Amino acid sequence: RDPVSTRVKLKIVPHLLRSRQAAETFPANIQVVYDGLFGANANAKLRTLSLQFVHHICVICPDSKIKPLGPMLLNGLTKLINEYKEDPKLLSMAYSAVGKLSSRIPQLFTKDLALVQQFFEALSKE
Repeated sequence: RDPVSTRVKLKIVPHLLRSRQAAETFPANIQVVYDGLFGANANAKLRTLSLQFVHHICVICPDSKIKPLGPMLLNGLTKLINEYKEDPKLLSMAYSAVGKLSSRIPQLFTKDLALVQQFFEALSKE
């Protein structure tokens, strides 16, 4: 099967942003996020919508379902932050998503202080 076009993805993701079920459905929610952020035909608008979906997951998903998602979401967000340093809007949304994720799953950040240090260094530079 061929993946759906970017135009169709841009039409579908706003509907996912209104769905509680979409935020809670693993692994489909992670597939939507990673494909929207790092897919072959991802553009700035699709990345923005995918980050909004990450925010939606962080707000809607219950604790029992977000705990296994946390490391994958954090990995994707840090990869995005490191790759797209030239896009301030995308960076601000990514840092905001990391903040929401850290408030939901603080143990992700207490284990890896190098990550926290990287964020504080970025704060002083950007």
